[in-house]
Amino acid sequence: MFLKKQIIRKRGGVYVYYRIVSAYRDENGRVKHRIEKHLGALTDAEADRIRAVLRAGEYPGPSPAAQQGAPAEGLSATALPAFAFLGMHRLVHAPGSPSEWNVTDADMILLVRGGRGELQLGWRAYALEAGAAFYWTAGTGMHVANPYDEPLLLDRISFASFAQADSMNAGAGYARIAGPYWTEGEIPAASPGRIGRLADELRSATEPGVHACEPLRVQLACCQLLASLFQPRPAAGEAPGSGWIGTAIRHVHDHYGLDVTRDRLAATIGVSPAHFSRAFRRETGLGFVDYLRRVRIWRAQELLQLAPRKQIGEIAGLCGFRSEPYFSRKFKQLTGHAPSAYRDSPKSYISLSGHITSNLLTLGIVPAAGALELWMRGHYEARGDLSGMRTIGEFEAFEPPAVRDSEGRTPDLILARPADKQELERLRRYGPVFRLPDTDDGWRESFFLLADAVNRRAEAEAWVRRFDARAAACREALAPLLARKETATILKIVSERLYVYGRTTSMSGFVLYDALGLRPPEAVMRELIDRKAPNKPIAPEELPRFAADRIFVFDYRTQWYPDGYAWMRSDAWLGLDAVRNGRVYMPDPKIFYGCDALSLEVQLEEAFRLLRS
Repeated sequence: MFLKKQIIRKRGGVYVYYRIVSAYRDENGRVKHRIEKHLGALTDAEADRIRAVLRAGEYPGPSPAAQQGAPAEGLSATALPAFAFLGMHRLVHAPGSPSEWNVTDADMILLVRGGRGELQLGWRAYALEAGAAFYWTAGTGMHVANPYDEPLLLDRISFASFAQADSMNAGAGYARIAGPYWTEGEIPAASPGRIGRLADELRSATEPGVHACEPLRVQLACCQLLASLFQPRPAAGEAPGSGWIGTAIRHVHDHYGLDVTRDRLAATIGVSPAHFSRAFRRETGLGFVDYLRRVRIWRAQELLQLAPRKQIGEIAGLCGFRSEPYFSRKFKQLTGHAPSAYRDSPKSYISLSGHITSNLLTLGIVPAAGALELWMRGHYEARGDLSGMRTIGEFEAFEPPAVRDSEGRTPDLILARPADKQELERLRRYGPVFRLPDTDDGWRESFFLLADAVNRRAEAEAWVRRFDARAAACREALAPLLARKETATILKIVSERLYVYGRTTSMSGFVLYDALGLRPPEAVMRELIDRKAPNKPIAPEELPRFAADRIFVFDYRTQWYPDGYAWMRSDAWLGLDAVRNGRVYMPDPKIFYGCDALSLEVQLEEAFRLLRS
């Protein structure tokens, strides 16, 4: 196993995360990588320490690639795990409550005790329904919302997992498991009623003052609940051939430009051509040749829109067509246009990102469907008619219905910011895709890339000129403040954690430091901006090191951590000049999160208003 660095550009922020990865060989003998553990953000010293541990072969953490109900791969068969109960909280999400962003501070069981809700983790969406149970490890971030008309009741149980540090040494101590002990996600609860009763017993055991002298009773109740949730269960039966069909579909999407044939692929997999055809049609709804041709034409649609200098004959060859006339004929059958006319024909778009949708609307394009944050919709409805756009909900953005227009048709281009190759491959099974980079300080580049893709370069350049002119006017009005070389610090509160931000578009770094010309404190410059780090967690005691004339605080309030603001009563906070002088601002974090055109406009005006107040 080894430590892998990952740079993610997401919604205007640049984030550096680390993962522990192992190598294995697939059924074809090719070397593949499997993620063993997401570690999140690390300091350089922490990363070096983990690399040393991995080189010494001492990593105790299990792999998440295990069957639910059994320990994940990686622990010794003789290692005895131990679990320590940390806390239990009842959470009530009121009807119609908006999405909350939460990050787990320990391993967690989430039980749905009543009502309905929605949970999103990355591109995975989960339905929260009474009786459902979920397991995630420390550091997992998720959105939870209740758009329904009844309260959503959740029990959050936090615990720590340990394993014997040296299973061959009976006297060895226990060490915290550096990975999930079970497979993360939804737990297939065999008996929801029993799980609920055990959860109630655990709650009763933890009531203040009732069993204060019986810690063993609390631990026993916790272990009984875990044992019932994670009973070994046989793996769900797999549909005949579903494994190899997935391999065949991936092969088509990876090698559509080559000479791919049904017979050769069937022989490689080890099934007869006739059986291959029947199973493939049953899985995809299309015969193999039709499916391959559709994938090739979707890729050709991407190139015709995104590579305007490529000749049609070249595009045909890149997409696996040997004859340009044959390509043109099949392309027109699927799209209704010849390739030569397609580039200039009206297009339909579907945007799976609220920030992309916002930029499209700024450029004068109303997509057939698009994700759009609620506060943005009001602004754009005041500027024009959005009745032709179907709004994609926050929790359906990567589900198949979202990538079709109102009449169920494939769009000319699906515009998205998938976080990784897996998400991109999934989207490409539904139509032509343009993957926009999640840029941070390069938001202009991303804006112009989108404008070029939809043939709106002139409109994009005009908007940037207007924005720059408005920023210059704001700096002129703030000239006395800027002449004093005043500094500003950006803080963010999420799930009891305190972060300081650098020059990122997300959380207003670009607007404050670049557009408006405020100066970052020396510590922010040295520890974040010079290192190109988007943010870093800090302890409340470190606040004086990041002191500034003005402080912007973005508060992601959540009921998961009701006392997450104790640091605001500390001497370290109360002693800051900005706090004593009343120069602490707490704007709406939703507005300051994005780097789309509308967000930047509103952020500029709001920051300017606060600084002049």
